[in-house]
Amino acid sequence: MTRNNMKTEKTTAFAFLLALSCGICACIGENGPSAEQDSKTVTADSTRGQEIVELTEAQLQHADIETGKAAQKASSAAITVNGLAVAPPENRHTVGFPMGGYLSSVRLVNGAPVRKGTVMATLEDMAFIQLQEDYLMAKSRLVAAQADYKRQQVLNSTQSASDKVFQQARAEYENQRILVASQGEKLRLIGIDPATLDESHITREVELRSPINGIVSNVLANPGKYTAPEDVLFELVDPSKVYLALSVYEKDARLLKQGQRVSCYANTDPRKRYEATVELINGSINENRAVEVWCSFTSSPAPLMPGTFVTAEIQLSDEAGQTLPEEAVVRWQNKHYVFSAEGERRFAMRAVEIGHTADGYVQIVSGLPENDIVLKNAYSLLMMLKNGEEGG
Repeated sequence: MTRNNMKTEKTTAFAFLLALSCGICACIGENGPSAEQDSKTVTADSTRGQEIVELTEAQLQHADIETGKAAQKASSAAITVNGLAVAPPENRHTVGFPMGGYLSSVRLVNGAPVRKGTVMATLEDMAFIQLQEDYLMAKSRLVAAQADYKRQQVLNSTQSASDKVFQQARAEYENQRILVASQGEKLRLIGIDPATLDESHITREVELRSPINGIVSNVLANPGKYTAPEDVLFELVDPSKVYLALSVYEKDARLLKQGQRVSCYANTDPRKRYEATVELINGSINENRAVEVWCSFTSSPAPLMPGTFVTAEIQLSDEAGQTLPEEAVVRWQNKHYVFSAEGERRFAMRAVEIGHTADGYVQIVSGLPENDIVLKNAYSLLMMLKNGEEGG
């Protein structure tokens, strides 16, 4: 390669590098001020406990923000909850027998309907015979004590017997009356009528009868089993009165009132709905952070069996209040906020307490400022505010 050629190549390379450097400088000169200007379009001010975002005129137009006042309107809403159809405690019966004995027969199965007085099982034991014997012996001694009392009463009236003898006869008569009465109640407790009992009707078997009209929900007995007084033999349910036991989370508990209408359906048949009314509201929150609500069906008898799982809608009261469109209320860190207009391009984020939501509107319970509220694209302001704070 000649010296002239080498000189020509060096000149060409220098010219290329110079042109490239000028191009880069020109690009930096064009983009640098624009990036700096964009970083200054949003100003976030969190001083004095206030969060304020300030927009440029271009950003305000681009955000398509609308402001206005909250509307005073009546809103109707419902909360959806789950629950169970249950029988109240007074309609659930646990059946046992007050004395020990052997079960000689059991006549029922789970789900069987029973009427009050229906024989559910029969038991036998020697203790039953002893109770009948004690009653008849006490009844016999009462007859003798009564005759002696009347005789001593006549003798005492003529001074033919001392007062002491008469008093002893009267005491014995009274004691026998008490004994017969107590022995009779023991017989009634195991289902034997003392009025019909005599020496020819002593039995070793007694019948266990249903105390209510209802349905057998559980059978815990079988023939040949020895039952003690504390044993449970049958569980009965009276389906004539069934409640809805609903579980309402604590955030919605303040919206509940007695008398609110409830519409529910069994999870097995969502097409068929039943009406009920809120009757009782538990005043405490359980371990699941929920409140138990008892509702009574409007139809009688109850349309659902105890134990049925249900989904229910509780209709909240139609009350007039300050409402805003749903998109006017933003959620940040588990709290609700609105943006109020503090100037032509300045907006302040204010905490509010909300009520129920219905038909695209949110009821504002407290915290609503007097200034105009951002009704549209409030979330755009939230994102600008938080991005501005991070950038600052």
